[in-house]
This record gives sequence, structure tokens and C-alpha cells, in this order.
Amino acid sequence: MRNVLLSTAAALVLVVSPALAQEIDVDTEIIKFKDKDIQEDIVKDKAAFLQVQVMAMVEKFAESDLQVYQKNENNQLEETETFRTDTITGSANTNTGVLSVNQASGNFLNQGNAVSAAVATGADPSFGEAQANAQQINQLSPFSSIDGTEREALITDSVNGNNGISHVNQAVGVFSNQANAVSMAVTTGAAGAGTILTEADLGQTNLELGLIEQNATRMASLTGSVANNTGITGVNQTVGNYSNQGNIVAFGAAVIQ
Repeated sequence: MRNVLLSTAAALVLVVSPALAQEIDVDTEIIKFKDKDIQEDIVKDKAAFLQVQVMAMVEKFAESDLQVYQKNENNQLEETETFRTDTITGSANTNTGVLSVNQASGNFLNQGNAVSAAVATGADPSFGEAQANAQQINQLSPFSSIDGTEREALITDSVNGNNGISHVNQAVGVFSNQANAVSMAVTTGAAGAGTILTEADLGQTNLELGLIEQNATRMASLTGSVANNTGITGVNQTVGNYSNQGNIVAFGAAVIQ
């Protein structure tokens, strides 16, 4: 009986061993559900309050206040196969004083150059204030251009060697605002007898606009220009759409007499 049992055990081993070397296919299906809810609130409040009090006994005042406001609103434009070129070549050079140049071949363009100056002379104590503010807005003005648009704005060998205030605007785009503004207040008097305040502000807004443009080619070039000038020089150049460009300066000086 013992011999029979041992023989049976050996036979079982021979039968099971080949089965362990065979390939086994296992099909597994995993279903996983995951809900992730992230809520993030960021609130930033910034406030700046500036209050200036000037306590000075003065005999004369020089106050210059300049406001520039440009707006394109509720306009609509459609263009087809439009070609425009603005060129300023060998121009606006070696001038003295106030130079103002505006050039535009686009549509719905606002361009402006503004200068305001106030002077108070004499040896008595003085107070001077210069403010320059500009606001430019484009809103609610859709524009579409199809079948090709080519625009070029070129300034070559120009706006060089000027003395004083030089302002230049060049635009071949659509719905653009360009402005140069200088506000000046100058007083004269003995040393320590002059008080000067200056402020310059510029606000620019593009809001609720729509643009469709196909096959547009643009080039703006400024070559050999705006060099060797003395004083204040402001140049704006654009070939785009809905452009707001501004150079705003508030200048104040108390000159010792």
C-alpha cells in the first residue's frame, strides 16, 4: 500500500509540472471614479491716496493745465483690397521752437499735439504747477478687411537736429489715437523762493472691439531719424488697428534769478 501511494504522488508531479510552463491570458477590467472640486477666490484691493498741501507765502503763480481726450466709439468699417503708404522723407529737421507734424491715410484716426506753458517772472517768491492729462478710448467699433490689405508707414532722414519741442504722428491704420502733450510751468526768483508741482496722467482703453482681417501686410520703418534733438521729442508711428499711442510730459522748473 505504501508503494502505491508514492507512485501516485510522483505521477501527479509529472502531470502538473508541464502546465506551469504554459501562457496564461488574464483579462482585467478596472473602473475608477474620481471627483475633484477646487474653488479658489483671489481678491486684491489696492488704493492710493495722495494729498499734497503746500504752505508757502508767494507773490506770483504760474499754472499750466493741459487736457487731451480722443475717442472712437460706435463706428463700423469694412475694407476690400486696400493699399496705403505714408512717407516722411528728409523733413522736420533743424527747427527751433515748437514743431508739430501729423500724417494719416487711415480711417477713424485721432491725432493731436498740444502744448501749454505758464511763466511767472520776478524776484518775489513764486509757485508753479504743471499738469498734463490724456485719455484715449476705442470701443464698440467692429472692423473687417478681406482680399488683401497693404500698409506702410515710413519715416526716413527726418526729425533730426531740432531745438525745442518736436511732435510727430504718423498712422496708416484704423481706429487709432495718437497724442503728444507737454505742459510746462516755469517761475523765476531768489534761491529757495520757488515751489513747483508737476503731474502727468495717461489713460488708454480698448473695449468691446471686433476684428476680421485676411491677407494683411504691414510695415513700419524709422530710418536715420529722430536723432540729435535738444529738448522734448515725441514720435508716434502705427500701421495697426485700435492703436493708442501717447507721449505726455509735465515739466516744471524754478529758475534762480
